[in-house]
Amino acid sequence: MLYLAIVQHFFLSPPCFQKESVQISEPELLRQFTNVLRMREGDRFVALDDSGLEYLCIIELLSSNLVDARILEKRTNAGEPE
Repeated sequence: MLYLAIVQHFFLSPPCFQKESVQISEPELLRQFTNVLRMREGDRFVALDDSGLEYLCIIELLSSNLVDARILEKRTNAGEPE
């Protein structure tokens, strides 16, 4: 598995999830990515979809109005209650 380092986790709304990518354009989340966490292209994060799934993602594009990340792995969230 690729979960060796501590990565940030984000709860995202359903429109953010595409077939093989995650696209984030919500201003508050963009501020967190760019200003608060100072994430860069190539950084990884986990996206949670509120249905019990989690997606390990790698940032491919980070701009002031969009984060575009490729989904590397999709799995059931182990911490999700039955």
